[in-house]
Amino acid sequence: MVIYYKSAKVKISRGKINLGIMVVLAVFLLGIIYFVQINKNITQTYQLISYKGEIKRISEENKKLQVEVARAKSLPTLKKAIEGLNMEQVVNLEYLDKLDKQMAIKN
Repeated sequence: MVIYYKSAKVKISRGKINLGIMVVLAVFLLGIIYFVQINKNITQTYQLISYKGEIKRISEENKKLQVEVARAKSLPTLKKAIEGLNMEQVVNLEYLDKLDKQMAIKN
């Protein structure tokens, strides 16, 4: 009976050792998973900050381009551009009447 009691005690201590190793491994694996998630989160945060800066820069550039378009479409700018083309102003405007028949020939 004494021998059986000693072997059972050894089995119990081995079980405690195996359980301890499993707990240490579980904590280690959870730590690695936590580290990976935190690293991913930090990387995405830096990307987000970078994208926000890029959006701000592009928005400012867009505003500048809108101002340039407005200046290019302004009446004084268009008049100067027309003067450089050596065109004449239309005095008498005539329109063609709409015909009922087709004007193109099919081949």
